[in-house]
Amino acid sequence: VVQTVDRIQGFLDENHLVSRLQNGIAAFGDVLVRTREENFQRGESVRLRAVQDQEYQASIEQERRAREEAKIAAEAAKIAEEEERQRVELQESIALSEQLSRNAKLATIKAALAEEPIQGADTVHLRFQLPSGAQKIERRFKGTDTVELLYNFLELHFHEAEIQVSEFALSTNYPKRQLDDRSATLLDTGLHPRAVLYVQDLEA
Repeated sequence: VVQTVDRIQGFLDENHLVSRLQNGIAAFGDVLVRTREENFQRGESVRLRAVQDQEYQASIEQERRAREEAKIAAEAAKIAEEEERQRVELQESIALSEQLSRNAKLATIKAALAEEPIQGADTVHLRFQLPSGAQKIERRFKGTDTVELLYNFLELHFHEAEIQVSEFALSTNYPKRQLDDRSATLLDTGLHPRAVLYVQDLEA
């Protein structure tokens, strides 16, 4: 808005001109102050709106990042949960496969294990000293039976008696030696006619 403060026509000397300008400024001083104040207020309003817009955009960006981070965390948790489920299923599958394989092996051992032979010239009477020290097993075998049959017999016994021994070795005490050759017969190993075998739990 433009407003005329004074109108000067013709030639005025310097002092008269300055006096007229000072009078005009004095007469409209309040208008100038108010105008300056209004301009300042408008500038402040513009600055405030700019700050508010900037803060609003920042809050929108922060919310967007928060939603994105929450989405990523949820997806990561879902992936981890699926991986854990697959790991558990794999372990259960492996355990079941091992159990089925062991059951099949034990069934084969049981089917192949002959009846205990009656006492005879070629029979071998064995006493097994178990790792617990208190338990003993006594059984007769044929002299032509192999050391492998002894291991199979004990493995089946541990399973049926629910004794927690899975890896073990057989040895004699006098003389001290371990029965490593599982293909050797009981006659070949010098166990005839009777012997005491010690069962060593290899996982103890």
